[in-house]
Amino acid sequence: MTLTAKRLKELVRYDPITGFFTWAKGRRGCRAGDTAGRRRPEDGYWQVMLDGKQYYYQRLAVLYMTGRWPAEEADHKSTDKDDHTWENIRQATYSQNQQNKPKQSNNTSGYKGVTWNSQHKKWFARISVSGKRHHLGYFADPIKAHKAYCRAANEFHKQFARVA
Repeated sequence: MTLTAKRLKELVRYDPITGFFTWAKGRRGCRAGDTAGRRRPEDGYWQVMLDGKQYYYQRLAVLYMTGRWPAEEADHKSTDKDDHTWENIRQATYSQNQQNKPKQSNNTSGYKGVTWNSQHKKWFARISVSGKRHHLGYFADPIKAHKAYCRAANEFHKQFARVA
């Protein structure tokens, strides 16, 4: 059975200002008003068990506030997995959610979208759009390569563009 907005509101309360869910009624080991759910140590996302199934906070926030499940995904605008305030949550496609990620931890250039190309001995800028990679050029300077990435990110990804 799919969790409905009505059932969700019977079980928990959502505060759009703090972004946290609390139990509507007392239950084993919890009182009404206690924080519902926990932060997963493996990836940092908040989840809560409702009617025997785990749900992500950001998806529940969309259901609670709109009455409908997100069509695809729910995204943290700021990328802060602890910030579930309603102003920080938005519906997104998978592709849009991917564009909102910060630069990868293994990035060696210091700039998102920029890598060193040893064959050309230049900095290489590229961007992914709807699963396809687009070559933005080779540059002598990583800052110029990053500027090319930023222009493309803002053009293609609009409000989902994250350039740092």
